[in-house]
Amino acid sequence: MSSSKAWAAAAALAWLAAGGVAQAAQNGFECPAQISIDGVELSLANLNVFDGPIENRVALVPETVQDDPDTLRWELDANMAATMKCRYRDSRHYVVLVAEGATQCTVHAPKGQVAQASCKAP
Repeated sequence: MSSSKAWAAAAALAWLAAGGVAQAAQNGFECPAQISIDGVELSLANLNVFDGPIENRVALVPETVQDDPDTLRWELDANMAATMKCRYRDSRHYVVLVAEGATQCTVHAPKGQVAQASCKAP
């Protein structure tokens, strides 16, 4: 395992050990708006969506939502093994969620505000 993968895995485990819980809404998945690492509160900044595990580096390209330049959307095939990478402001920390069965992911990230990111399944 590379040092960056080990670092990311350790960060995720530390977040979970600190009581972090990713939101798994009915028929969907939601990035935590904030996480706490070593007593430091981190706010959600953005989202990446991948086809398969993030280590395969198959990042999907989102579309900008018409009339809302702060919102990006990914349209997905429900059979795809979509993976969400929730990224946090001013840090290298992130949370990975497997969004199995998701058909659409969105992130609303207005400049200077906490982002909202989720994927939904039918």
